[in-house]
Amino acid sequence: MLRSNRIDPRVDKRLSPFIGVGGAFPTMNPHLFIDTADLVFSGEYESYIDELLLFCSNISPDAQGSKGFSWADADRMMGPFISHKGKIKGDTGTPSPDTLKDPNYSHRITPHTTFSNTFLIEITRGCRFRCRFCTVPSLYGNLRSFTKESLFKAFDLGLSKTKQIGFVSALTTQHPDLKELIHYVNEREGKVSFSSLRIEEIDDEFLELIKANGQNILTIAPEVASQELKKKVRKSIKIARIFDLVDRSLTLRFKKFKFYFMIGFEEEEEKDLDAIIDLISHVREIALKRAKETRYMPEIILSINQFIPKLKTPLHGDPFIDQKIIKRKMAYLGKRLLPLGNIKINGDDYRENYIQWRLSHGDAELAKRIIDWVGDGFDSKKIYHTLSKRESIHPTAERL
Repeated sequence: MLRSNRIDPRVDKRLSPFIGVGGAFPTMNPHLFIDTADLVFSGEYESYIDELLLFCSNISPDAQGSKGFSWADADRMMGPFISHKGKIKGDTGTPSPDTLKDPNYSHRITPHTTFSNTFLIEITRGCRFRCRFCTVPSLYGNLRSFTKESLFKAFDLGLSKTKQIGFVSALTTQHPDLKELIHYVNEREGKVSFSSLRIEEIDDEFLELIKANGQNILTIAPEVASQELKKKVRKSIKIARIFDLVDRSLTLRFKKFKFYFMIGFEEEEEKDLDAIIDLISHVREIALKRAKETRYMPEIILSINQFIPKLKTPLHGDPFIDQKIIKRKMAYLGKRLLPLGNIKINGDDYRENYIQWRLSHGDAELAKRIIDWVGDGFDSKKIYHTLSKRESIHPTAERL
């Protein structure tokens, strides 16, 4: 994007414009951005937004500081949470504020996005669970919820533009007033879509609300199925709960069930894959039994993704499994599940997974190389082959 606008992506070669970055990825690994951005902000911005805007609004054309301010002033105002001019001040991120005030939401509604004509709004931040593969706890801390009053106000704004409201959250079901929020939107002729649900918290009333809001696909994310891997990733959803939810959902005529699983753990054995097969086979048996009453058979979709060890997670030092092994595991699952019928398996792109892994653990040297390799566009195939052949640039897995 920078090169297409004739802007040099290298901070030491550019006088203007001033470029600042922030968000989840720069918080997880600011090292990748210090040679491109003039300023990298790590963590949640709310506690420092006034100082940050004051500083950035007065940036001088040479991007060396701002009118009446200097980088020393920025260091003083925002402490270790900014990095600039190739220097990492700290990569722990800002402390998470105890309370959240005004929710973040879409300022532009357009049909030209994945979430077409949808007013997206953040209803919670952080998570009370501690899944060991997930970056959310380390990036955003404990669960915090926006007040229902602040959300109602934002809903009114969103409903004046569209009737589709999308709840954004690491886990939507964690909001203490979730049902009240849904009813508020529905009573004003709006519909709600949900980003992520925890099945233990889906009772019959909530299941009916999901269906009433036009959702015919129920998403379930066990991630793993065997007891050994549940302990490893620290996400233990009881199998009986899954079967119960599927059975209750079928009475409401949900058309599809989508299951998310991860494969590619170092300790993973054939029996761990067999546990996935057993789980899905039993789900299909439940669906067949219900089909005699409902006279339809739902589709069961498996989204099987490779486990990617990411920085700032307890499993960051685990190995990234070779492509040949992943292909064998996918073939094993497909051979045993697809013949059952009404089952579809989707995999992900190994090249993109590899790039994610390398970027997650990469340092400033890797970032410099990528700037040179990318050229005028991001070609995942080209980047993958370049990265996989240059083993001298190893991920720094030991750095948190």
